Amino acid sequence: MTGETTTVPAGRDVAGRGPYSHRTWVMVIGALLAVATVALVWLSVVARQPGNGIIAIIIGVPSAGVGLVVARRLPASACG
Repeated sequence: MTGETTTVPAGRDVAGRGPYSHRTWVMVIGALLAVATVALVWLSVVARQPGNGIIAIIIGVPSAGVGLVVARRLPASACG
């Protein structure tokens, strides 16, 4: 099978670091997580119920951090 060439989809280089790569999606989801956290804090303060926001942050931020680390380190795993 000599002389065969492989084609790479548009928008993606050979290393897989294109606009639709796994790393790009991890960064997009991380940014959305940051925006959602800021919105959670702001809305809990506006609603005069900061306790609800604090509980959600204590549980949610570490869980999301672990999820992002797993997704970034093990992109081919079933968990990531």
